[in-house]
Amino acid sequence: MKRIEKRKSWFCLALLMIVLVSLTGCLGGGGKADSKVDLTVKVLGEGTVTPSVGKHSYSKDAVAELEANPAKDWEFSHWAGLVAETNKARTTIAMNMNKTVTAVFSADSGYVIEFVDQNLEQAIREEIGKPTEPITKGDVSSIDSFVAFGKNIEKLDGIEHLTGMSSLYVWFNNIKDLSPLAGLVNLYELSLRDNNIEDISPLAGLVSLKKLVLVENNISDIDIDISPLASLVNLEWLSLINSGLSDINVLLELENLKEVYISSNKLDLSEGSKAMEVIKALTDRGVKVDYEPW
Repeated sequence: MKRIEKRKSWFCLALLMIVLVSLTGCLGGGGKADSKVDLTVKVLGEGTVTPSVGKHSYSKDAVAELEANPAKDWEFSHWAGLVAETNKARTTIAMNMNKTVTAVFSADSGYVIEFVDQNLEQAIREEIGKPTEPITKGDVSSIDSFVAFGKNIEKLDGIEHLTGMSSLYVWFNNIKDLSPLAGLVNLYELSLRDNNIEDISPLAGLVSLKKLVLVENNISDIDIDISPLASLVNLEWLSLINSGLSDINVLLELENLKEVYISSNKLDLSEGSKAMEVIKALTDRGVKVDYEPW
């Protein structure tokens, strides 16, 4: 009889523990906190956005609402980024990972473009055949491809008005800030070889890019500088030769990648290293990976 009572006591105690654990989970004491992702909102041109310019946190897999309102004498052009409808001022974006979105506002064709960098302005004048007189948006509207090798260009301010460009090659310059490129969503090819670039986050919204060259730049921290590559869902060809990389995990997120060049970086290429695991996973997918040690 005592054994039966003892068993009943143990059973009741076990049942009580199960109930307590369940209640703790329901009340959040033992549950996991909701994972958060960040939305970075930017503006090119004159206008306001909702949510405001800056970084905003959302629960992962939430849907964020976006709205763009142009300033006087400006009009909404498009969104740069993985939004639902790029050409609508009011749209949404699925927050399944950290994302960057840019609201792009444009002026009319008579708007006079001010180039901060005289070397860039001179290169543009040579391209459009206009040695003097102010350069208007209408003057640059037909530029499809722009090349400027070794022009000692330091600032790209003004190039954001070349919205029709599908390819841009600016090799052997001294460019550091890529912010003016953030709204050029028609770019399919972008080559920035041999510059002084430290931050590629402005490229996060250029989701049409298929070819990107970042050879011989000052990129050093993939967690900060190269993670924006994750949103370039159409990227097929990527060169990051001699760019100071030590971590290439983000490359696994580029599902359409066909060729990647990552030689002369600070990668641990020993057997079993994380870098070699990434390289193996990419090659197993049929991606051509060109790599050599530092």
